Amino acid sequence: MIILDELADEFIGRTELVKRSKEVYSSLLKPLREEFGSIAVINIQKTAIVQHLKKINDLSYITQNNYSTAIIALFN
Repeated sequence: MIILDELADEFIGRTELVKRSKEVYSSLLKPLREEFGSIAVINIQKTAIVQHLKKINDLSYITQNNYSTAIIALFN
């Protein structure tokens, strides 16, 4: 089973990403990794992700959008 931290490392480490994109993804995925990093990806429920997103409501709309996009990209 792959844990979220491993998946994120693999995602951020892709060779086709430029350095700045890797930095942005690292920053955007940090809160998700802090909460779910040691959990197997298969065990992370959609409802847990939704609850996680609700907890970070102090972000601007654009940042929330970028964060959601990063999460979707990670899981695709």
